[in-house]
Amino acid sequence: MTSMHTDSQTNEGFDDESYDCMNCQEGFLASDFDLVDDELNPLHPLCPACQVAARLESAECEQCGEPATHEVELGPLCDDCFEHYVDGYRENG
Repeated sequence: MTSMHTDSQTNEGFDDESYDCMNCQEGFLASDFDLVDDELNPLHPLCPACQVAARLESAECEQCGEPATHEVELGPLCDDCFEHYVDGYRENG
């Protein structure tokens, strides 16, 4: 299905495809992928959150091999390794 939206900054109309996620059945827009490092598959549409969850479902932590629960630029991390990763940013920030 397609819907027409107006850009509030330029008042120009643009087409933005809307989809229903095959996993959670929530509606989302193709433009929701503009701000994430992921691609929409229009043949098997998953919202950005469900797409990440599907990728993490069988992923292992890059650091220790435990089941991954987070994605960062290093790759998938488990909860413990993610906390160490975040703590490093807090200490250096």
